Amino acid sequence: MADRNVLTAPISVCFDPEVKPAPRGKTLWVVGPGGSGYKGHWFEGAIAWAELPQLPESVKARLDQLTKQKLENERIRDQQNHPELPEKQIR
Repeated sequence: MADRNVLTAPISVCFDPEVKPAPRGKTLWVVGPGGSGYKGHWFEGAIAWAELPQLPESVKARLDQLTKQKLENERIRDQQNHPELPEKQIR
């Protein structure tokens, strides 16, 4: 019986590696032998694979901003925790 709480997209499909071999050295969605999926690299014993979804530019920009803010917060924290260090040694 299918789990009705799992959201799946009809356009997103995993490939059977026996029908369409997985590319090597690429980051993919990999389904392991236990049925759990994760972002990673193909390995022998995995049972299926898929290409990762693309992110819209708006999400990429927001992710960029969040990363910059996180780095700035870490820099400020490091300055507060280590006031004796020169600015060049702070992240």
